Amino acid sequence: MAAGDVMTGYVTVLVEEFIVMRRGLGYQMGGPERYLRAFAGFLERAGHHGPIPLAVSVEWATSTSSADPCNHARRLNVVRGFLGYLSALDGATEVPPPGLLSPTSHRRPPHVYSDDEITDLMRAATGLSPRKGLRPCRSVTLFVLFRYRNNTNNVTERAVRPVKVQQRSSGGCWRTLEGLADFAVIESYLSTAGHWGISRFEALYLLFTTGPWIPTSLSPAASAT
Repeated sequence: MAAGDVMTGYVTVLVEEFIVMRRGLGYQMGGPERYLRAFAGFLERAGHHGPIPLAVSVEWATSTSSADPCNHARRLNVVRGFLGYLSALDGATEVPPPGLLSPTSHRRPPHVYSDDEITDLMRAATGLSPRKGLRPCRSVTLFVLFRYRNNTNNVTERAVRPVKVQQRSSGGCWRTLEGLADFAVIESYLSTAGHWGISRFEALYLLFTTGPWIPTSLSPAASAT
């Protein structure tokens, strides 16, 4: 096929051929099918003739009111493969370079709860049902652990893991509020000692011999200075 021979009247047919070819290669074409057919319809309505220039592809990709900042790039990325297919046929269709409009996906930044927000969560947790059961106490304990740990996933997970393990080994809950309180106190003592580089064995040994270990400052960094 000579350069410029692909006309708009054939784009819809070529889109269907491209979809069939991709399916034959094992690709799932659910979402891309809709984009490709919408692209062909856009060219038909615009009365476009001949090879498809980059400006036309970008115009279609950006002709959406989606609030997703990556939607334009995602649309262009879907038709990019089809445009490469056309370019091999007509030798003149322009293929958009990768990343022309922006990344095709994005991760929302995590929300870091402030002390006031965590306090509100703790207050709301006290109202969970059953009001006299262990669920409110358990939830408040977890929020306390989150509040007094550094805001990194690994540190928080390490602090909460013993609580969840103990809960699971106890059949899903603590038997008494006293047992829950005792566990929280001991775990808090051992976890705090660990931040100062003191092993759990050493902290327990001190607790039952010379007395509980007491931090010498408000933080390990302040103690080092």
